[in-house]
Amino acid sequence: MKFFYFALLILLPNISFSQLPWLEGFSTHADPSGVVGPGINNAGDYPTSTPWTIDASGASLTATSDYGYATGGQFVARDTDGPLIFTTENINISTCTSVDFSIDLSESGTFETSDYINVEYSTDGGTTFTLITDWMGLGTLTNTINDDFAPTTVTVTGLTGTSLVLRITFNNNAGTEYYNMDNISVTGTGCSGGLTLNTGTVFGAPFLQTVVTERVLREM
Repeated sequence: MKFFYFALLILLPNISFSQLPWLEGFSTHADPSGVVGPGINNAGDYPTSTPWTIDASGASLTATSDYGYATGGQFVARDTDGPLIFTTENINISTCTSVDFSIDLSESGTFETSDYINVEYSTDGGTTFTLITDWMGLGTLTNTINDDFAPTTVTVTGLTGTSLVLRITFNNNAGTEYYNMDNISVTGTGCSGGLTLNTGTVFGAPFLQTVVTERVLREM
């Protein structure tokens, strides 16, 4: 885990900032990192150095061409033949007043209605999950996205809770079908530990010196 710090001087009053508790762009892991057939949990640096886990117990990865792993700066699921479940670590949001998340999703190939991506989130550390259904008309009442779709960014805003967990399930059934995921971003306001804002007077009202120290939790 790497940390970076920088300072920014702003001479403006009443500035509000979005904070970044968690970000995953899949570019810092060994290529590939994830699971590959035959069998499960046997590729790259997974699971010891990734902030996420994969459950392929419901999938059927029967060949080395069947997989779900980070490669080329994104996460790719190919020919899973059953649900392959990607789950983030517990992300502490207990000190945030409001939290948003977004996930970039795309595909390559020709899909069927039985192929899908499900995006779920939990704000209680994984005890209960909420499924996003029929995102932007691209899914069904039981799936976030299914069949063929144009690239999209799934976004949820205004969450509160203790510990955010994101769970993304991929299911596709042909070697020519690729589901892609990138740029999982969790942002919020009022969060301690992500961005620290220290404000002091420079010349007197209304000018404020705002020093922003950003702790980037994960190098992208």
